[in-house]
Amino acid sequence: MLTRARRRREDDAAAAAVEAGLPKLCNLSDDLLLVILQLLPLTSRVSVSGAHKNLHRVANQGSLWTELSVPLDSTLGDQALARLLKRVDAKNHMVSLSLVGCWRVTGAGLYPLEGSTVLRSIDFRRATLARGTLLVEL
Repeated sequence: MLTRARRRREDDAAAAAVEAGLPKLCNLSDDLLLVILQLLPLTSRVSVSGAHKNLHRVANQGSLWTELSVPLDSTLGDQALARLLKRVDAKNHMVSLSLVGCWRVTGAGLYPLEGSTVLRSIDFRRATLARGTLLVEL
């Protein structure tokens, strides 16, 4: 949650950018936005897609989502995974998917990939520490 002070700093920064004549992120070309989005981690990429209509359109282009590696500390579940895969048209673009450590994913969220001809690998290992022993389920 943003505090008043932080919101004020962000508003001041936005006003300074407008005064300086700097372009807004959403006004950049699609090609430049794709390059920027490729540099962002998964969580930021997903967040940016909800910021503006143009950003949403570019952030959900399938070419940006050919590979997906979910962070180890992710709490991603089947429903959220299915929504993401469907939104980015993963069936036609996703080549590699890594869900290592996603203990909440059981596999039901993979249905948007059904019938994919481009998917080459899914790393679906789930690791859990139990009494100091690492158990890996495949």
